[in-house]
Amino acid sequence: MGARRRKEYRVKVGDVELSYLVDGHPSAPPLVLLHALSMNARDWSRVSLLLGQQFRVYSLNFRGHGGSGWAPTYAFKDLATEVVGFLDALGIDRAAVVGHALGGIVATFVAAMFPNRVSALVVEEGPPPRIGGPRMAFGEMGLPGVAYDRLALLQVADQMNHPDGTWARMGLRIRAPTLVIGGGPLSHIPEEWNMELAATIAGGRFVRIPAGHFIHKRRMAEFVAQVGTFLEGQLLRSTSVPRTPAGP
Repeated sequence: MGARRRKEYRVKVGDVELSYLVDGHPSAPPLVLLHALSMNARDWSRVSLLLGQQFRVYSLNFRGHGGSGWAPTYAFKDLATEVVGFLDALGIDRAAVVGHALGGIVATFVAAMFPNRVSALVVEEGPPPRIGGPRMAFGEMGLPGVAYDRLALLQVADQMNHPDGTWARMGLRIRAPTLVIGGGPLSHIPEEWNMELAATIAGGRFVRIPAGHFIHKRRMAEFVAQVGTFLEGQLLRSTSVPRTPAGP
């Protein structure tokens, strides 16, 4: 028998309908998980079930991914604004945000642009891109059999390959306690980027889990232990629960 198909919930944010998955008790502190480019919310399924023992976990599909609607633009700032719109739609004042790769970049933008909305931040292999860093080749991106808008790949690749020079200092604007997790030498992301992001954030710290880029998949137990312990120390004391949640 195959795995049970989990129900996706939907909410309208601006002109785009976003889909998401939910785990955990409604009264638990809220936590938003943000996936990587060309992935979707189901990439977090096992992590979400484990973290759902402590938190109310919302695994969000970005616009152009999974069951969410497509859009003409996929700028990092637009994606970050949409995450906050998602919180607004669910009546959540503040939440912890965990992001992997593109999701980590967007989570960083959310924390820098909307500091009052993020209670804690976890960035897995997703520091903002820097000038002179590794370039993304469009032909090497994407996953077969996974629904996504290829325009998102083009626009994200362009932002990765031509980053704004100010993004390297974005951590200076982040006030939320932050855990940056790097995958070590097996990852294509320069480790010094992860370390410097943590160093520029007041209260930030860096942890290495030498598993390459997909830490939460290759070393799930260690990833969940690090994230759960960090968030338990930061989130349980400080976040609010939804006022009028959409979904279950």
